[in-house]
Amino acid sequence: SLSDFGFWQLFQVILVGVALFFDAQQIFITVYTDAYPTWHCLNHTICDHSTSDICRLPRSAWEWDGGSKDKTVISDFGLECSSSLLRGMPTSAFYIGGIVGGFVLALIPDDSLGRKKLVLFSTFAMSITSISVIFSTNVWIYTTLKFIIGFSRSQTWSYALVLISERVSTRWRPRATMIPFTFFVLGFMS
Repeated sequence: SLSDFGFWQLFQVILVGVALFFDAQQIFITVYTDAYPTWHCLNHTICDHSTSDICRLPRSAWEWDGGSKDKTVISDFGLECSSSLLRGMPTSAFYIGGIVGGFVLALIPDDSLGRKKLVLFSTFAMSITSISVIFSTNVWIYTTLKFIIGFSRSQTWSYALVLISERVSTRWRPRATMIPFTFFVLGFMS
């Protein structure tokens, strides 16, 4: 019934809102994955952290803080001396994928699949692609996967808000649409 806000309406709002939790994580994760990691000198005779350029030092003279090279995309793929264009390529591909997906996926829901199936499909595709990013062997595979993630998540917000608002009465609609925003913020904070 659209006259009240019962258990099944709340269940659907929460279920659809969970998709926005994962959507927020995909947007915010690039802050950490694309950051320039900190480093320190190992050989202080040829290396001074405050005045040295990392690109002019031999690799044996410095090390990433924490000893791990798998902290960010820059350290993982050895992009510390690459151009800013190459370092920013994965993030750019993510947002370009979002733009392209916004145009392509905007045409699909009412014609063939429907919004419920498309929210499920896009969240599933975003999740599987996000997990497969771990297995990237170079920056180009990583960039391609980030494009696919951006493409997959591009319409999640609009599908979710339409699904929520069409099942809830106009009296409860403002309150019901705040639940996905809360999930989005929690995803950002996580």
